[in-house]
Amino acid sequence: MRLVDLVMRIPQDAFSRTVMTDPECDIRNVLFLTQEGAQDPQSDVLYFTDGSAVPRTVDSAHQFSCVMVGGSHALDHLVGLPNVNLAWIAKDASPFACYNAVQAVFVEEQQLTGTIRRLLDAHFSNRGLQNLVDEAANALGLPIVVVDPTYRYVAYQLGSLAEAIDYIRDEGIDSQLARANAPYVSFNEMLGCNTMTSAVMVRGVCIAHVMMMERGRTFTPRDQEVFARLTEFVAQEMQKSEVWGPTSGELGSYFLENLLNDRAPSVAVTLRRMKALNFHPKELLYVVCLHAPGEGLSQLEAEHVAGQLQPVLHHALYTRHHQQLVLLLSRDVDVGFSAKAEAKLRDVASLNGLTVGVSNIYTSIIETRRAYEQARAAIRYGTLAANALDDGGL
Repeated sequence: MRLVDLVMRIPQDAFSRTVMTDPECDIRNVLFLTQEGAQDPQSDVLYFTDGSAVPRTVDSAHQFSCVMVGGSHALDHLVGLPNVNLAWIAKDASPFACYNAVQAVFVEEQQLTGTIRRLLDAHFSNRGLQNLVDEAANALGLPIVVVDPTYRYVAYQLGSLAEAIDYIRDEGIDSQLARANAPYVSFNEMLGCNTMTSAVMVRGVCIAHVMMMERGRTFTPRDQEVFARLTEFVAQEMQKSEVWGPTSGELGSYFLENLLNDRAPSVAVTLRRMKALNFHPKELLYVVCLHAPGEGLSQLEAEHVAGQLQPVLHHALYTRHHQQLVLLLSRDVDVGFSAKAEAKLRDVASLNGLTVGVSNIYTSIIETRRAYEQARAAIRYGTLAANALDDGGL
């Protein structure tokens, strides 16, 4: 704990004077200064003194931080030393209230450490995600839910929150999380209380959401710290289970992969395969390519991004092709590439740090490879001319 953070917990009008040479120093305890302590003061202790046990000098290899109680001048000979932090409590301020305020910080720190230890033990117990969520909710006394990218409950504690899914899906939480880059706190009108939401990220891809709601008390900074750690543990826990691996039923993906690889697909064979798949595309077709920087998307990451795009994937196919997630969208003439679909792509791109390219409209499915090249070109030229775009990655 930094000294400056401790001092901030004491009312500022409680001090008549401060001389801080290193307010960033780390403090791990608070004690009343005794004769024994004055002989060997510890650098990580904040001392309170009445002036009766002040050291004559301080070893340059140590830090000495002290709060003076009363109007004594016993600390004056230490003023100006480069390794000394001093503060004087005003005559009309309560030294006991100041000491208790500092002590309370360490009590909170111990509680935080204890709660995170419970989460760590639950994680290494290999008893599953539900047990981890149970431990977190019981430690904080607040309801917690985990929702996957397809908006299904994965784990919950202290009652099922049916409105949580609607809130995450409909209130633009993903875009808020992308901007906040931290747990997002907002008032949830559906639940009638404040909620704290965080995205579970794996290699930059959102694989789930964690939500906690206020019940019986308001959120505290400790809650936010524990919640941030919980999100990290959830990410690790979800990667343990095979249920989060590639989905089964890959026929549609295999069909689309063949279209992307075949320079001259047979119309008859393509139609026959579409009939076998029971895939009947609408009149207008688009190829959408989602690109991640660096090594691209793994199969697992591509599946999770596709899960987030479920509202867009009606009458559609998708596959992972050259470390990119490629979508084949089909739409009615009177619908086209709707504003709702575009907004969803923008949100998912922003949340996961992706760049998205969209092809021109085409009507013959055998032209899918050419449309894919258009989508890739859109990414390539859009990236080069990023200063001319204001599209948030689309």
